[in-house]
Amino acid sequence: MIRLSFKTIILLAVLLLCSLQGFCVGEAGTYFNIFVAPNNEILGRDVAVVVTAMDDNTNFKISDTNEDGDNDDNAAGTLKAGQSYILFLRENGVNDDAPHAGEGVSKQDGDHFIITGNKLLLVSSSSIGEFQHNWLPATNKTSKGKKFFIYSNRVNLSPNDINVMAFEDGTVVNIRKISKATTLHSGYTNVSTSHDSLVLQRTLSKGKDLVYYFSEGKDILKPGETYMVTSNKDVTVQYGALYTNEHDGGGYVPSENGSSSGATFYFTVPFQDSAQQEVRIISWGNNNPVVLERYANGSWVMVKNFGTLSKNQTAEWVGKTSMQTYATVFRVRGSSGKRISVVEDNWIETRKMLTSDLAMMVSPDNGTSAGKNFLAYMPIPSKEDRVFNALTNSYMPKLATHAYIFGNKNRTVHVSVKDAYTNGTTINRSLTINAAGYADVMLDSLQWLSIFNGNGSLTTGPQRPYLSIKADDDVAVMVTNFNDNWMLHYGSRMVHGFELEDDDNYERDCHSGDTVRISSRVGHRGKKIHSASFKQLVDDGLVVISALLRDSTSSTILHGTIAYDSTERRTEVSFPLIEELDTTHIYFLETQVVPTCFFRNGIPMEENTNLNVESFLNGTVDSAEEVAEVSMPIAYHILDSQAPFTVSTKQAVLDEPIYFSSNRQATTYLWDFGNGQQASADTATYKYESAGNYTARLTTVNEWGCTASSSEIITVGDVVNSITTIEQAHVRIWSTGNTVYVDFDSEREIDAEIINLD
Repeated sequence: MIRLSFKTIILLAVLLLCSLQGFCVGEAGTYFNIFVAPNNEILGRDVAVVVTAMDDNTNFKISDTNEDGDNDDNAAGTLKAGQSYILFLRENGVNDDAPHAGEGVSKQDGDHFIITGNKLLLVSSSSIGEFQHNWLPATNKTSKGKKFFIYSNRVNLSPNDINVMAFEDGTVVNIRKISKATTLHSGYTNVSTSHDSLVLQRTLSKGKDLVYYFSEGKDILKPGETYMVTSNKDVTVQYGALYTNEHDGGGYVPSENGSSSGATFYFTVPFQDSAQQEVRIISWGNNNPVVLERYANGSWVMVKNFGTLSKNQTAEWVGKTSMQTYATVFRVRGSSGKRISVVEDNWIETRKMLTSDLAMMVSPDNGTSAGKNFLAYMPIPSKEDRVFNALTNSYMPKLATHAYIFGNKNRTVHVSVKDAYTNGTTINRSLTINAAGYADVMLDSLQWLSIFNGNGSLTTGPQRPYLSIKADDDVAVMVTNFNDNWMLHYGSRMVHGFELEDDDNYERDCHSGDTVRISSRVGHRGKKIHSASFKQLVDDGLVVISALLRDSTSSTILHGTIAYDSTERRTEVSFPLIEELDTTHIYFLETQVVPTCFFRNGIPMEENTNLNVESFLNGTVDSAEEVAEVSMPIAYHILDSQAPFTVSTKQAVLDEPIYFSSNRQATTYLWDFGNGQQASADTATYKYESAGNYTARLTTVNEWGCTASSSEIITVGDVVNSITTIEQAHVRIWSTGNTVYVDFDSEREIDAEIINLD
């Protein structure tokens, strides 16, 4: 008998030392220095700032800094994973946003905030509306990952859409609603990541998306609800108005390395009308060949070959100029080992100076949220004449566009701003930004035209509206031409002191009973980590077999404490506090889990359910508290429901022993021989006492409660004759009903003649 044991899948999620390219312009962090602009129009499109936690027991603080003479928009509290705090600028005493129709004049000056948390936060702002879109940061401090939270902002007409870009074939995506109530006003959302409901499940490959290829991502994010996206392989997520009413918005596209500076990018460009799509390229190195392609009928088709770009050279493809529009996934590729940045947007150069607005964080050359060298594309000026500028104590010009520069947390920063084409002949400004301060580089319509061929036309010259921004310390940059519709996720100004990051070079699929090993590594970034605290959260459906923290340098091991939380329906693994993680040592977090067939409430798991192992590291670097997180979902596949077995013969005679043997390992076995008789062992021997056709069935249950069964038809007949020759040939003849069977299985040569006796 041969038994087939369950395979053991080794998932080597090796957490490598993280380089600077691991972050993106929008990211999770613990410190944010941001400006939230007001709406210019009196349309009721109120502006809100949204703070979302990545982990339970996250303390947050929103501080209104008072540059505009009021500091009423403050908030502080505690959030759980996926929960948000929403703050509308028009509330809390002073209306810093646009008034509603019929109301008196408001300050309409926006607010400068410092937002902090003891654990990772996402910070976003948006106006009420359904025209804008942006890219969503993952929970791991990059824009490419396996877990994302989305608070779906208020809209007037069309619900928000979602799109997901896969970098590998076989990427399993789950989108779940985690909100328990709808929240449309200031205050806390009500969420639970353990009591969720599946909204969408899809397996993606490169080039296939949820809006244009499958169409399932349209209108599925209801306003005021919170959603969680998980995937078994890294993805990027686009969110907002992606289909219907997609008139505004855009952003820096995340690359294959998770930052906004890389070699390969997958994205779509939402568009309402033809010729509205726009793609911009910035090369960060010399001799960099770059192409733009689109996915069509299973292949990548060339849209534009930009040729070989030089360092700091820009290029673009604009639908209005090419008279083309494509409802598909785009791909931009640069030279391997060299970096580019890609911006996608719509209605920016396509329209005119009035209301073509967006807001987006700008990528520096290293692709992080903070840096010293930026090429900032300045979008077309929009109408802002009702907005008061607290920094200049005057109203904005009739038409304006901005580059907001956010300074260092602790130090004064000196910044040089020049137009990129002439290197300062047209625009040349020097700025001093105090610690935790910000500056507004504003261009009116004439200044913008002066750095764009004098007339804002692509076809009349090579000049493009880029500003070169260089600082003597790390800063973050946001560009915006806010008018009435925009959204963005902010980037943290803090440079990270340590990271957790997984390695995609392993299998991300499993069946029940598979032993799944996940190995994690700490990236120090050259600095000691003090008061280090590790923990893991493991989804229901995964049984934790072991969890340990291993110092491979000193060969010491700390075992984790494993406890199941019945309220949150998950397993929590905690480790002893470590006073210091030495930069010369290598630390691994090694966990073994086994997927079952059922959740603990008895509900069977469905095909392609993502089961997550999430790891956290809290610690202090240079007296600053920091957090790192990595999510490692595993796509669960239902085990083959067959329980194959071997039978010695399927054509037997009365009282002949038949041998049955299971080919699958299990904890219980049930043989049903089709005549009311049963047996319970991995093997069985049975003799039928009556002729006929019987269905023999084996049902097995493994140690994780998974049931499987298979059956075979056994034919049993009466023996009619048995012939034995001097050569020891053996032929069996028997019958069942009107059917006669002749068994020549023992003979190598048969010389026979069939005679019809009728």
